[in-house]
Amino acid sequence: MTDHADVEQAVAELQRRTAGWDFAYLADIGAFMADLPRANGAQPVRCLDGEDIIRQRWRHLVLARRAYLQGR
Repeated sequence: MTDHADVEQAVAELQRRTAGWDFAYLADIGAFMADLPRANGAQPVRCLDGEDIIRQRWRHLVLARRAYLQGR
């Protein structure tokens, strides 16, 4: 999925499917990786290093992986 709307929809679906469960943080990770805000109504996940740092780390992983794949 490369279309922004598709990614937003996927993150929202992930949030819906994991809401109230131990894996609810996966929706946050999806949003961080896509550089999207947390979904409306998402239960906040406590990040030990702070949300901004965690968001930057996940986003960096995505960008580094893209750069690697484009350079192959």
